[in-house]
Amino acid sequence: MTNTFFFLGIYSVLTIWILRFIIVFRHRLSCMAGMMAAMVQGMTIGLGVGTLLVIWLPGEIFHATIISMLIGGIIGTVSGIPISIMCLP
Repeated sequence: MTNTFFFLGIYSVLTIWILRFIIVFRHRLSCMAGMMAAMVQGMTIGLGVGTLLVIWLPGEIFHATIISMLIGGIIGTVSGIPISIMCLP
């Protein structure tokens, strides 16, 4: 259980750091770089959430996959909004 909280802490720090980076440097980032940052963040968070959900719900792989894809897409969209509409995954 301690490893789960450590994992969540690392992903939270990663998410906040990338989001701050995007917001602070949004005027210097091209649309393509912003889109790549949003996609990387969405995929990374989706993978981490999916891994945790499969561990917590061992018999519900389909539901864990769908929920992690939705959460990854939402995080990617939120992180791409400060750049431009083109950056939305």
